Amino acid sequence: MIQLRKKTWGIHKKPGEPNFILPLKERFMQQINPERIEQAEKNLQWLKENPTLFDEIKDYYVHFKYPVFPETDIDASLYINGFWSSDEEFFCQRFHAVSIKEKIKLLAQPMNPKLKMLALRILGRYSSDMLSSGDAEEFLEYMRRVNTQSEEEALIDYQGKKRLTPQAALNEIALIRSERILDEADSQLLNDFEVYLRGQALNSLLRNTGYNAFL
Repeated sequence: MIQLRKKTWGIHKKPGEPNFILPLKERFMQQINPERIEQAEKNLQWLKENPTLFDEIKDYYVHFKYPVFPETDIDASLYINGFWSSDEEFFCQRFHAVSIKEKIKLLAQPMNPKLKMLALRILGRYSSDMLSSGDAEEFLEYMRRVNTQSEEEALIDYQGKKRLTPQAALNEIALIRSERILDEADSQLLNDFEVYLRGQALNSLLRNTGYNAFL
């Protein structure tokens, strides 16, 4: 099984997701170079000659499930939590339709904790001054982890890895500048990104010291 994972790969797609991979039709085949077509034909022949292995490959990818990392941040948990229930979808629709004051009231209602966290983050970014003290503190803790100086405190992504923080990105920018010769366009991109990251860090600092800032 380990060898299967190393030597093969599959495309995973949920029902309803767009077809990012073009179907194997003649009009698309014209865009593939002869070498790739030859390799594909060799692969098909190998599968015909190794039906047992082919069955093992099919079984592995048909039953494949994304690994679950319990600490994954809610913003990165698309493939973990699945779809919302009908009641949760109704809450989302209502939340987006009502005024800020009504959104605050909705936040106080019993609900899925993950759904509440998403709602809290929306309100915290744009109307933090209207949050209750408890909700404001929870949002500030989230922002602290987003902009943390410590890699250990960084949020977890869908692969179970630490998410890139603004400080880590600034460190990478400095490393790129020291190791590469950049043209004017690349240099401007890095400059713009650095300004953005430092602005995000300043916003976080202002929030943590009691000031409101627009993200």
